[in-house]
Amino acid sequence: MRRTMRSDLSAVLGTLVSFGFFAGCNAVLNNPPGETASEDAGSPQDSSIVIVTEDAGSFDDAFDAGASTFDATVIDAAATGSEAGVIPTCSLGDKLCNAACVGADDPFFGCGPLVCSACALDHATSVCSASGCAIGACESGYADCDQKPANGCETDLSQAAHCGACNAACGSTAPDCVPTTTGFACATGCGSAAPTLCVNQCVDLSTSLDHCGQCSASCASVTNGTAACSSGHCGFTCDTSFHSCASACDSNLSASTCGASCSPCPAGPNAVATCNGVQCGIACEAGFADCDGAPGNGCEVDLLTSASSCGQCGHSCDGGTCANAVCSAPPTPDAGASQPDSSAPLGDAASAPGIDAGNDASSVDSSAPTMDAAVSD
Repeated sequence: MRRTMRSDLSAVLGTLVSFGFFAGCNAVLNNPPGETASEDAGSPQDSSIVIVTEDAGSFDDAFDAGASTFDATVIDAAATGSEAGVIPTCSLGDKLCNAACVGADDPFFGCGPLVCSACALDHATSVCSASGCAIGACESGYADCDQKPANGCETDLSQAAHCGACNAACGSTAPDCVPTTTGFACATGCGSAAPTLCVNQCVDLSTSLDHCGQCSASCASVTNGTAACSSGHCGFTCDTSFHSCASACDSNLSASTCGASCSPCPAGPNAVATCNGVQCGIACEAGFADCDGAPGNGCEVDLLTSASSCGQCGHSCDGGTCANAVCSAPPTPDAGASQPDSSAPLGDAASAPGIDAGNDASSVDSSAPTMDAAVSD
């Protein structure tokens, strides 16, 4: 008896395994994780469908209760198409600036997790220290003499009060500060390299930032760029990751001044404007997508509820509904619904040829044409 029961149980378990019982219902239905089978069991599944993996969670899990953030890591990493423009969830050590993840301590986007404005230190390159902007190095000819990083390298070493070094003032015997091959030094009179004396400073009017073209005509400093004097005219060059817009250097990721035209980027509903340094784009808010490829109307499709784009653009639920980006099968007919009454008359029996209204076999009209026996063969 025990051996018989054991063999029966083994047979049952073998049958269940053969049907994929332990692989889950989706495996039995040949259905991707997180999806239900369509009514047409023979239709192939779309492998590009963005789904929620069973082990990762669902769109419900992606939203922390009571929070406004969305954790995109619960979504299948195979997502492609318009979902590539979804606002990302940044990893530890990064922060979100202009719909892109950047380092939390990247001086081009400010120092610290809560700011996105670049460090702006005069005549200096910037680094981050203790989540604050600090001086990395001073431009040639400048120094941080007051030891205050906030105002950068504020001291011009070509001036007589700080000739070549902080507080190295020129005396009465050599009152003029002149450029040398290694920096600046005190001297009497100017040489050919800097022939013009502006107060006690010997300068070249064609290249001097403080005396560009003429004495006291200084070139303004530029945030995220380097001022220059060329042929007696002021100009500037922008730092890496920045581009020139009017008299400023703006971030290449700035959606307000995008590309060479420095034009603002539009953003429709459920979207954030972006710029890749050359042209405008949009990034979709969590759960939305730009399925029509027209940035002007934003991210127009709600992937969580759209039956025609459920979880991903173009993924139709084929008559079913979409909830939390997962399709549900269309409703099946109710087996208990009332059927037509078979006892109801199908017509006026009296009108049938050769049949008496009383359905009496004896009342068959003998004059009615008889069936040819040959046809019953």
